[in-house]
Amino acid sequence: MCVDQFALFVKRGNGLGIGAAGCPDQPDSRAVAVVNIEHPILVTLGFLILVSGFLFQFLSIPSTKTIAQLRKELKGLQKEEQAKQKLNPHTKLPHSK
Repeated sequence: MCVDQFALFVKRGNGLGIGAAGCPDQPDSRAVAVVNIEHPILVTLGFLILVSGFLFQFLSIPSTKTIAQLRKELKGLQKEEQAKQKLNPHTKLPHSK
């Protein structure tokens, strides 16, 4: 990969070199796309939005509950539902016997 006749990566023996003068003349070599930034604040803003999105997603994952906690929560919800069924729907008071 070359930019203005400078090679970004060069393979030397078993290693990889970075930033060498001169580009190899190979038929399948291609130039690297160079991108200019007109408004650097938008790049910073974009990365901040991206990082905050990952952070919000990470924080929204609920903590795991044990089976005992789930059973306790289920019993509480069942008791609430039974209490709601015993109320008079018109007065929201318990049914008289």
